Amino acid sequence: MTGEKKYWAAVLERDSLFDGVFVYGVRSTGIYCRPSCPARRPHRRNVTFFRGPEDADSAGFRPCLRCGERICYAIADSPLGKMLVASTEKGVRAVSIGDSGWALESELVKEYAAAEIRTDDSGLHRHITVLLRYLRGKDLSLNHPLDIRITAFQAKVYNALRKIPCGQTRTYAEIAAAVDLPRAIRAVGRACATNPIALAIPCHRVVRKDGTLGGYRWV
Repeated sequence: MTGEKKYWAAVLERDSLFDGVFVYGVRSTGIYCRPSCPARRPHRRNVTFFRGPEDADSAGFRPCLRCGERICYAIADSPLGKMLVASTEKGVRAVSIGDSGWALESELVKEYAAAEIRTDDSGLHRHITVLLRYLRGKDLSLNHPLDIRITAFQAKVYNALRKIPCGQTRTYAEIAAAVDLPRAIRAVGRACATNPIALAIPCHRVVRKDGTLGGYRWV
């Protein structure tokens, strides 16, 4: 098997044995990844191979945010159940709520399988404290710096959600209109349903026309 065929086979199999041997760039996105990256596989015609990150950087590619990345997290009890807060050095990556801390941790590891993930209770103490105060009605301002991987459309929707005043709601149609895409009501619902950050991105403030919840991920 020739070199590039061998490399492509390693990408298809997400073979971690080739991590450090090469990286591959995706021309359609301008991003480069290591072979074991869990991101969706690109089309072969869009892929080019490099001996290392330096060569990919020189060619104008940007590093993938899903591999080689460091994520810290902590889990705390909250009025809504277990709450997991995860962060990179750039900002909060995830806030999730559930019945089981173990399940929340497992979901984080699954979502960022290639990242270096570790617990850091002290490092995330400030974020957790602010979120708990918010849940207890003692401080209604949530201005965490965020570091999330989202589409341009999701970014527009989430920015619109963060502008909804505390104690008020908006319909999906109103949010669609706010992002200048009045027909994208279902897409707005989908963005709410895939919200990676509970509370700080307040999709709980978006309701159906009849006032009921729909598409809120963290129910």
